[in-house]
Amino acid sequence: MRVEHLVMHACCTPCTIKSYERLASGRAITREGEPVSASRITLLYYNPNIAPAEEYERRRDAWVAYCARQGIEAVELEYEPQLWEEATAADLQVPGRCRQCYALRLGRAAAWAAQHGADALTTTLTISPYQMSELIAEEGQKAVLAMSPSSCVGRDDLGAPPSQIASSITAPAAPLRYLDIDFSSDYRASQNAARAAGIYVQNYCGCLPSKREAEEQRAQRRAARKKTSVGDDALGMPPVELGSTSVGRVDPSAERPENEPVASFSAEQSASPAPPVPTTESAPDAH
Repeated sequence: MRVEHLVMHACCTPCTIKSYERLASGRAITREGEPVSASRITLLYYNPNIAPAEEYERRRDAWVAYCARQGIEAVELEYEPQLWEEATAADLQVPGRCRQCYALRLGRAAAWAAQHGADALTTTLTISPYQMSELIAEEGQKAVLAMSPSSCVGRDDLGAPPSQIASSITAPAAPLRYLDIDFSSDYRASQNAARAAGIYVQNYCGCLPSKREAEEQRAQRRAARKKTSVGDDALGMPPVELGSTSVGRVDPSAERPENEPVASFSAEQSASPAPPVPTTESAPDAH
């Protein structure tokens, strides 16, 4: 499949690195097995789920700096945490809040893509094995279907009056498509590339509920490791000395790096001439 202008929603730098690399090199394949190549790729940063604001700025700044160094066409939309809070207020549990989070982010990305004449949309979210790929695909498809002018009429959930949204859309040569691309095989390489380049790698998905869940799960893993250590010693199996710290045998399957997303969630530097700095735009029709 040849795409003239593909918009890729980007969730963070560690997830962007290898997702973009695969897409830009023409090695991306949809879940249906169709190869994807694009003449133009725009990375779009819209993540109102990230909290607190200081965390958003840290992730955003890392992403903007990376894109600038690599010469990647990149756009940041307005940070609108209040919209995420409204969208997820009815259900803050997993997977309910996750579905609403995907819907909001991909919906805004689809609106921007349609307004700028793009003919396809995808996302870096699928690189993480901790994200919900089926929900992402469902909400991505809904998002692009909602972007035809006829579908926009009567809608009030896109951040602007329906007539304003519909009239602002520049119809592409073909209807906007959502490309369901699984980037998960690159997850570990992308995380490692970010660390090797000294890029900030977060240790929770983004929203405050996920932050609390991540902290709870890390505490549980620490407690389990401590319990395992005590159990081995009680069975007469001497702990291994690591410097001044004694530890027992730990099941490797129970280990997970502290900076990986939790359970249900997702999420370099080469010498190059100084490229244009990515632009910052307000979310489409959000004012």
